[in-house]
Amino acid sequence: MIIFISFLFAIIPSILLFKLLYTKYAIEKKTQFVTSFIAGFACIVTTVALAVLFNLIFITRNQWILVIIKSFVYNGLFPELSKLFLFLFLIYKNSKKATDGIILYIIMSFGFVYFENLFYSSGDTGLLRAFTAIPGHILWSGIAGYYITKVRKPDKKRLLISGLFMAAIYHGTFNFLLFTGTNKIIGNVYLKYLVIPLLILCFMHFQYLLKQADIDIKKILRERKLI
Repeated sequence: MIIFISFLFAIIPSILLFKLLYTKYAIEKKTQFVTSFIAGFACIVTTVALAVLFNLIFITRNQWILVIIKSFVYNGLFPELSKLFLFLFLIYKNSKKATDGIILYIIMSFGFVYFENLFYSSGDTGLLRAFTAIPGHILWSGIAGYYITKVRKPDKKRLLISGLFMAAIYHGTFNFLLFTGTNKIIGNVYLKYLVIPLLILCFMHFQYLLKQADIDIKKILRERKLI
């Protein structure tokens, strides 16, 4: 029964949120929503490919190292790197406004987390992921998206790396707490519940960046003498 509930919560929220954003935001080309969602699926393929290549050159049996690598590299860096690359390559160049870029980046994360939750729905953390992974991906994508809106500035490489690094660290920490919380050799069952305060921290960080974005917009308008 729990597996069935986890399965439902793995797929329903992504679909409902996709429909909500699709109807709420007036992006010029609605097909970009579908493209972004499908690109999220493609991120699964690129993430797995990167993990397979990494496994060929890095081998260890140490449980702590395995959990750290799985959390921060396989399930942290590689997914965020895949999302960023495919977004810049397929979607961002066609978005007219900065806000379009953020919304489409979040839509892309729905496609990714849809399949990620399906994969984990039968595991020990399936139900917990059903309630936490989607808001987590929204926040991580929002944080990375703040920096994506600035890629046309001269220091765009530093900004992109900053956004990628922050999203990957938050994402990796999220998975680290879940994996160590269910690992019978090194884990503690209560660690997985620390994902809740982690998401609160991510939310506070995202709120701070939204305020910074508002300050940036007002600064631009003042420079153009529009306010």
